[in-house]
Amino acid sequence: MKLSPSIKFDKNTLEFVGFTDIGKYTPPDQENEVRDHSLMVLYQPFQGSWIQAVGAFLTRSAANGDVLSQIVLEAVVLIENSGFYVDCITTNGASWNLKMWDKFGVSEDKPFCERAHCG
Repeated sequence: MKLSPSIKFDKNTLEFVGFTDIGKYTPPDQENEVRDHSLMVLYQPFQGSWIQAVGAFLTRSAANGDVLSQIVLEAVVLIENSGFYVDCITTNGASWNLKMWDKFGVSEDKPFCERAHCG
């Protein structure tokens, strides 16, 4: 999601807020860049009406396919280690998402990924 770039000072934590933060996946050239996009990873069960935020990240432009594939793979592992199952991952058709799917071997001709061959 596109955001207005801005930096603010949080008087409670005594830190500046608004810089790129993708955790350990933050590219070195973006560490001190002002964020202008957000990325949310959510979990929603097939049965039930609740949604759980798994991760929220601030990026400079959209996160690239390499970073997305690492975040999604880690999210799946963490969710399944918590006792839930991940049967489906949904994204839009943006080029960075298509690059992520390409890294997982997913294409229009093969719209799925076998667990043993993903990542």
